[in-house]
Amino acid sequence: MFFNQQPFGQTDPEFGLDYGFYVFTLPFLTFVVGFLISALLVAGIAGILCHYLFGSIRIEQSGKFVVEKAARWHIAIAAALFLLLQGANWFLGRFGTLQDQSGNWVTPCTPTSTRSSPPRPSWLWPRCWWR
Repeated sequence: MFFNQQPFGQTDPEFGLDYGFYVFTLPFLTFVVGFLISALLVAGIAGILCHYLFGSIRIEQSGKFVVEKAARWHIAIAAALFLLLQGANWFLGRFGTLQDQSGNWVTPCTPTSTRSSPPRPSWLWPRCWWR
């Protein structure tokens, strides 16, 4: 559906995006980010295991935990990519605030939605209270 999307011709009141974004683009982007997070976690665990098996990560007789420079770089880059993907996931999650659990469209800044619903991303709170 992502590749054959058409605009709906109506925009949401909060972000000004066409409803087609929420129907076609957002689920696809959420899937891609989720897939990349999963693949990175599996690759990171496999990488740490391989580093351990080949001696880049080891525990010496004295009890000292040694991580070679290559393993440190590998773990650091994997962790940085994981944090970037988590940021992308959080960024996309803010667009999900326009739908409740049953899929109905809501405006997130009503008194009942800000006080009685699950927490929303922190940048929405000032907008809600200052309207």
